[in-house]
Amino acid sequence: MSKLGRYSADRKKIKTISAAKTVKVSECGTIFELSASSTAYSVILPDIDTAGKGCWYKFILTAFESAYGNVNIRVAPEATTNYILGSVAASALEGNPAGQNFPGNATASFVVAKGALGDTLELVAIPNSQYGGLDGWIANGVVSGSGAITGSDG
Repeated sequence: MSKLGRYSADRKKIKTISAAKTVKVSECGTIFELSASSTAYSVILPDIDTAGKGCWYKFILTAFESAYGNVNIRVAPEATTNYILGSVAASALEGNPAGQNFPGNATASFVVAKGALGDTLELVAIPNSQYGGLDGWIANGVVSGSGAITGSDG
């Protein structure tokens, strides 16, 4: 008789982030609950070459107040050739909201004042992607409305 492991049962690794954090490669495959606070904070991703192809992280906004600071997901500062690529779709909760396209940004920010419980961003490491050969954290996600997640180079 075989034993059922964590992945056979489709159990997920879940951790809460409520302050600045550098994500470790060993946390690949983790779903992070983002608990916004009164000040903005950043979550730093590992370098794609270190993380390896297929490493992924999911970030879900789970606790916030509209006056709280943004939560910024950033590529590693020393990883000057790492980018966030892809797009995030907006749900139909607010008429016809616009999603967010990431054409090669260094930061994806959960804009807490415009967000809602469950706004989600998943990032998958794809080194030397077919998008111009860039090392990309490929973005996929769903947000509650326009501007709930934005991209920037800062």
